[in-house]
Amino acid sequence: GEMGAVNGIAPDGTIIKTNQQVQEVWTGTTFGVAALMLSNGLKDEGYRTAWGVYHTTYETQGYWFRTPEAWEQDGHYRASMYMRPAAIWAMEMTSPPKGSAQGAP
Repeated sequence: GEMGAVNGIAPDGTIIKTNQQVQEVWTGTTFGVAALMLSNGLKDEGYRTAWGVYHTTYETQGYWFRTPEAWEQDGHYRASMYMRPAAIWAMEMTSPPKGSAQGAP
């Protein structure tokens, strides 16, 4: 999405509102999901998912050097300067799937 991968979303696309955390985007978890997508050959989907965190961090909210653990659609965030966003490095270390044009020997 525009802000990253939301924690709780129903099959019909509505956001689940049973508790605070299901309405949040977790930055590090979004990068982990994006890395998993990349490793399974879902290149466009992986980068699009990670783009949401980039877009929110650098273009719309200005979290730059205080990247938080989580944020909500309205921009409220918690745990600034959290370390889990460093999971972006998992995307860099992801190998393309075997047999793909990128992973071919």
